Amino acid sequence: MRSKLALILAALVLPLRGEGQERQGGAWQLTTSRSAAPDQPSVTLELDALNVVRAAVVTFRPALYLRCLNDKLEAFVATGATGTRNSDYRMIVHLRWGDRPPAEETWSRSTDYSVVFAPDPAAFVRQLLATPEMTFEVRPDNADPFVARFNGEGLRAHLATLQTRCPSAPARGAGFDSVYTETQVDEKAELISMPDPEYAPLLRRAGIRGSVIVQAVIDTLGRVVPGSLRVTSSANGALDEPALKAVAHAVFRPARVQGHAVRTRLRVPVKFTDGSH
Repeated sequence: MRSKLALILAALVLPLRGEGQERQGGAWQLTTSRSAAPDQPSVTLELDALNVVRAAVVTFRPALYLRCLNDKLEAFVATGATGTRNSDYRMIVHLRWGDRPPAEETWSRSTDYSVVFAPDPAAFVRQLLATPEMTFEVRPDNADPFVARFNGEGLRAHLATLQTRCPSAPARGAGFDSVYTETQVDEKAELISMPDPEYAPLLRRAGIRGSVIVQAVIDTLGRVVPGSLRVTSSANGALDEPALKAVAHAVFRPARVQGHAVRTRLRVPVKFTDGSH
């Protein structure tokens, strides 16, 4: 099934467009249908990339798809047979959300290499809602990187249809972009790494030390959501800014509900001691 769909998508090539002729983002195309067996309603959301990609012999525009088929949510990107040939049906991709550094993920691929599937579709949808600007990159061996840029603005308008067709989706009811508290999750977010806060020598010599508590929203990839940081408690106001900067660059293991990564709000203590930088 995936192979047939991939072949159809790969055949939809577009003529080469010059610079400055890119489409506007946010133009989601909604298609509803019924699957043949079993007879169930399905819905597909399609989003064209902002850029075209030149392959070996054709130039085409990649597309992002969100599909509910037989009560199962899928998120995949049509790449046009791009990627390193291997036998394990996996592909390393790099995702950049907004202006954050790229994050490496392992996605599954179709047999003809032209479509790659997100490992956690619900988490992908939540992240797309939180950060609509996304750059998708595949770095094949002995070939130029495949880069597709998307702007998912407008997805929220289709959430009701998407959730209705996917009653088994983990975010149904609470909403795809819900933010959970620490008491609502099955597995709490865990801090993996955080840079030491900048501890100014002047403050150190003055004996200004202690802790700053920073509240943050952690997304489904374990990153801090931009604009979510807030100081809730501080030993001294002079320590607030370096504490906020440190938390902004922290990496977490995301919280989970029923095995699925979710966004969560938590408080992060940042300590300023003689051992701080």
